[in-house]
Amino acid sequence: MGVPLVCHGHSRPVVDVSYSPVTPDGFFLISASKDSNPMLRNGETGDWIGTFEGHKGAVWSCSLDKNAMRAASASADFTAKIWNALTGDVLHSFEHKHIVRACAFSDDTHLLLTGGMEKILRIFDLNRPDAPPKEVGSSPGSIRTVEWLHSDKTILSSCTDTGDIRLWDIRSDKIVQTLETKSPVTSAEVSPDGRYITTADGSSVKFWDANNFGLLKSYDMPCNVESASLEPKHGKTFIAGGEDMWVHRFDFQTGEEIGCNKGHHGPVHCVRYAPEGESYTSGSEDGTVRIWEVGTVNHEESNNLSGHVKLVAEEVVRKAETLCSPPGFGFSSISVLNSLALQLHSISACDLIGGEEMFALSKVLRRSQSLRLGARNAVYYSKLELPLGERNSSSEPNALIHDKHGAFPRFHERSWSSSTGRRSLSSDAGAKSAGEEEDLENRTSDLEGDSDSDDGVTSQEELSGDEDDIEGAELELHVPDSEAGKRTASKRSSELFQAIVAFSGVSVGSALDKWVEEGKEINRTEIANAMLQLRRRRMYGRAMQMAEWLEESKKIEMEERDYATRLDLIAKVRGVFKAEAYIEKIPESFRGEMVYRTLLSNYAAESNVRKAEEVFNKMKDLGFPRSLFACDQMLMLYKRVDKKKIADVLLVMEKENLKPSLFTYTILIDAKGSSHDISGMEGIMEAMKSEGVELDVRAQAFVARHYALAGVKDKAEKVLREMEGENLEANRHVCKDLLSIYGTLQMADEVNRIWKICEENPRFDESLAAILAFGRINQVKEAEAVFEKMVKMGHRVSSNTYSVLLRVYVDHKMVSEGKDLVKRMSDSGCKIGALTWDSLIRLYVEAGDVEKADSSLVKSTQLKQIKPLMSSFMYVMDEYARRGDVHNTEKIFQRMRQAGYLSRFRQFQTLIQSYVNAKAPAYGMKDRMKADNIFPNKGLAAQLAKADPFKRTHLSDILD
Repeated sequence: MGVPLVCHGHSRPVVDVSYSPVTPDGFFLISASKDSNPMLRNGETGDWIGTFEGHKGAVWSCSLDKNAMRAASASADFTAKIWNALTGDVLHSFEHKHIVRACAFSDDTHLLLTGGMEKILRIFDLNRPDAPPKEVGSSPGSIRTVEWLHSDKTILSSCTDTGDIRLWDIRSDKIVQTLETKSPVTSAEVSPDGRYITTADGSSVKFWDANNFGLLKSYDMPCNVESASLEPKHGKTFIAGGEDMWVHRFDFQTGEEIGCNKGHHGPVHCVRYAPEGESYTSGSEDGTVRIWEVGTVNHEESNNLSGHVKLVAEEVVRKAETLCSPPGFGFSSISVLNSLALQLHSISACDLIGGEEMFALSKVLRRSQSLRLGARNAVYYSKLELPLGERNSSSEPNALIHDKHGAFPRFHERSWSSSTGRRSLSSDAGAKSAGEEEDLENRTSDLEGDSDSDDGVTSQEELSGDEDDIEGAELELHVPDSEAGKRTASKRSSELFQAIVAFSGVSVGSALDKWVEEGKEINRTEIANAMLQLRRRRMYGRAMQMAEWLEESKKIEMEERDYATRLDLIAKVRGVFKAEAYIEKIPESFRGEMVYRTLLSNYAAESNVRKAEEVFNKMKDLGFPRSLFACDQMLMLYKRVDKKKIADVLLVMEKENLKPSLFTYTILIDAKGSSHDISGMEGIMEAMKSEGVELDVRAQAFVARHYALAGVKDKAEKVLREMEGENLEANRHVCKDLLSIYGTLQMADEVNRIWKICEENPRFDESLAAILAFGRINQVKEAEAVFEKMVKMGHRVSSNTYSVLLRVYVDHKMVSEGKDLVKRMSDSGCKIGALTWDSLIRLYVEAGDVEKADSSLVKSTQLKQIKPLMSSFMYVMDEYARRGDVHNTEKIFQRMRQAGYLSRFRQFQTLIQSYVNAKAPAYGMKDRMKADNIFPNKGLAAQLAKADPFKRTHLSDILD
C-alpha cells in the first residue's frame, strides 16, 4: 500500500468515521472523537473543511445525510445534534436522559435514529424537530450501533454488553429477527445496495443477507476487531481494524488477507470504505484519521493463524505524516495532534548523554526499513544483555505505593498515553464525584510545569486533573485489558461496582457471592467495568480481592491478561516483590510476554534498575521477542536514573531491528534537553528529519521549553511561532503551551496577547496555564483574577486548580495568601492531595520555616490515600543539607526509602552535600551507593572526595 493521507486535528481518540454518498461536489468524510469536536473533510483528499463545536462531552457517533448538507452527532453530553454542514451551525439539539452512542439519518433524510445508554431507540422527525420522538421498543442492553434498512421500514441495533443484532419493525415496534453472535457487536454496516449486513464482534467478521437474514460468511480475524467494512462497488473485498493497530484487507470470497496497512500508533476503532471503493478510512486511539488508497501489496504469509486469515508481513514504507492543515472556513478548527507526555523525574543535569548514544542511534536509523513490529515469532540473535550491575546489591522488599512520578504512558500511542490515558495520553479518565456525571468526558488537558524541576520540565501530571483521580497513563500501561487497545470496560457506572462498594466492611468475595446468589450474571463486560471503576478510585485492595475471587471461583475462563491484572494489583497493594513471587503460581502456559511486561513496568515505575534489567533480560531468555514497549520502558527508566545506559538500549534496538517511534525520539529529545545538551537535542531532531519523522505539536512544545530553560530565547521563539501558525484563533489548541513557555521566557507582552485571545471564552487548561504564566511574569493579581473567573464561570474547581494558584504564591513567598487558599480549598470540600501538600511544604521552605515544612511532610506521609511526591521530600532535605544538618538530612533520606523512593541519584547527591557543608566525614557512603546500584559521575565523585574520611591532606602527611 502507498503512504496514507494522515489527517490530524483531533486531540483524543477517533471512535467513528462516516462517508457521504457521492454528490455533485464530490463526497465527504466526517469523524467523531472523544475530544467532543466532530470534523468534516473532503473524502477524497482528506482536506479539512470545518469543525462542529458545541458538544460538551465525547462524541461517539457521526453521520452525513445523502446530500452532505447536514451532519448528525451523538454525544456523552446526553444530546444528539443536527448541524448545517455548510456553515457549522447547530440546527437542532435533541435532549436525552443518558449518553447517546449512535445516530443515523434515514434514507430520505427526514428522520434521525438515535440510541444509547437509555436502552431506547428514538426516531426524530427532522421536519418537526420540536415534536416528541417516536420510541421503538425496549432494548435488552445499552445500544452501541444503529442502522436503517428496507427503505426505512426496519431498524438494526446492537448492544454494548450483550451479543446479537436485533432487527425492529418500526410499524409494530417489535423485534422481527435476531442475528446471533457470540460477542457484543461493535460495528454494523448495511451495504449501499441493501444486500448485505457487515458486523464485527470479538475476533470475528460476519456477513448476513439483509433480506432473509441468513449468515452468508464468517471469518476469524488475527485479533479482536472493532470495525469492518465491505467494499461498496463490487463487494469483492472487505477491511477490518482492531487492537493490533493495523488495517487488514481481505478477499470477500475466501477470507484470505490480501493487504495490511500499518501506521497507526494505537488500536483502530473504526474503518469505512469510500463510496467508490477506491480508498478507505481508519480512525484510531492515536487521534488521527488515515485515508488509504486501494492498491496491490507484496506480502509473505505466516502460518498457525486461526480461520482463513493469514498474517501479512509487508515492507513498512516510510511514513509521511502529512498534516492536513485547515484552509479558511466559516467555523473554527481544533487541530491538535495526539499528545506525547513524558513523566519527568529528579535526575542530575550533569549526567550527560555520551557520544556513544548518538552513534547507537545512527546505527538504529541506518538499518533496513523492512520491519515486523510486534511480531510474535522470536528471532534469536547472539545474546545481548543489559548490565545488571552488582549481583550482591541489596534491595528492600518494601510495599509499592502508587508513585505518581512512576506512571508511564503507553508507548505505541501518540501519546500516550498515555494512555492512554489522562496525563500522558491527554486522556481524561478522571473519576468524577458520583453518579452519571462520570460518564461525561473530562476535557482537562495536560499542562507543563515550571522551571524548577530537576529535569528542567515539571511532570505534566502535576498540573492536570484532580489529585484524587487515577492516572490514565497508569490504566493504559497496567490494565492488561487495555493493552493493545482492548478497551472492553466502558466509562459507564457499573452495577457490579456499586454492589461491591455498598458492602462496607464486608469482603469483596462475600459481595460477589451474594451477587451470584441473586442470579445475576458474571460476565467479562461487567467485570471489566467494575475493575475499571475500582482502579479509577484507587481501590486497589478491593480490586485485588475481586481478581482473587475470580481466579478461585472459576466463574470465568482465566486468560493471560487476567493473571497479568492480578499481578499488577498485587504490586500495588503488597509490593512488586510479592507480585514477582506470584508468577510462580500462574500456570506455565499463561506466563507469557504480557505477564512479564507488567512486572517490568512495575519495577521501572519504582526506578528499581537492577530488577528492571533482570526482568528485561529474562524476557529474552524465555524466548519473548524484544518489543518497542519494553525498550521504551528501559529508556524512560534510564532517562531518570542513568542516562549513559540509554546507548545500551539503542544498541539492543539495533540488534533486534526495532525502529524508533515518534515517542522513542521524544524520550531522547527530552533526555538531551533536560541535560541542557541543546546541540545533542538538535542532533536527535536532525536524525528524525532524515528519517521523515516529523515533530508533532506536543513534541514542539517540549523542544521550545528546553530552549527556553537553556536560555536560547531566539530558537524558543522560532519554535513557538511555528506552533502558533498564521492564525492563532484557528490554532487555539496551542495557546496553553504558548502561555506556559512565554511565561518561562518572561515575555509579558506575549503572555497578555495570548490570554486576550482566550479570555472571552477560556478553556480549562488555558486558564491553568494563564495562572502560572502570570505568576512567572510577576502579575499575581492577574493570576488571581483568572482563578476567580474560573470559579464564577462554573468550571469544576478541583484541588488541582487550587494547587496551581498555590504554586504562584509559593514562587512569590506569599505565605499568608497560601495558607488562606489552602483553608478555602478545604472549606470547599476539595480533597487535599499530594500536589497541594507538595506546594504547601515548598511554601514553608521558601519562607524559611523548614521545621513547619518537616511537620507537614510527616502529616502527609501518615495519610493512607496519598503518597507524597519525591519533590516534597527533596525540598526539606535540600534545606537541611544547605544548613549542614546531617541528622535531619539522614532522617529525610530514610523516610524517602520507606515511601518507596529508592536508588535515586539526587538523594545521594543531597545527602553527601550535607556532610560536606557540615564538614563531617561520610563513613561508608561509597558502600551505601554501591548497594543501591548508584555509581558517581565526575561531579558526584568530586563531592564525595570532600567528605571522604580517609582523604590525605598536607596536615595528615605532616602527622604521618
